Amino acid sequence: MKRALVVLLAVFLLGGCSTNHLIRYGINKNHYSLQPSNDDSYDYLVKLKRNHELNVDNSNTRLLIVKKLISGSCLNPVIINEHFVNQGQEFFGFERGTYFLKVSCQ
Repeated sequence: MKRALVVLLAVFLLGGCSTNHLIRYGINKNHYSLQPSNDDSYDYLVKLKRNHELNVDNSNTRLLIVKKLISGSCLNPVIINEHFVNQGQEFFGFERGTYFLKVSCQ
C-alpha cells in the first residue's frame, strides 16, 4: 500500500514538473505572446501557438501559462474569452493553430 502511494505521489509531482517545464520552454521559444489591450472590456490579449511540441488544449494549462506570463502585473488573471484558429495539420495529423485569449485582471 505504501509503495502504491509513493508511486502515485511521484506521478503527480513529475506531471506538475513537466507542465512547468513545457511552459518555460514555450516562453523561451516565443510560442506565447502577450499584448496589452486597447479595449476596455479586457486587459491583455494572449496568443498561444499549438503544435506537436506544445499541446495547450487543456484550459487549466492555458490559465497556468497566462499566470506565468503576467505574474508581475496581474495577481488574479481570468480568461474571459478564447478563440482557436486552425492552421492545418502537421504530417502526423496533429492540428496546428493558435489560441487567442482575452484576459482580465480581477
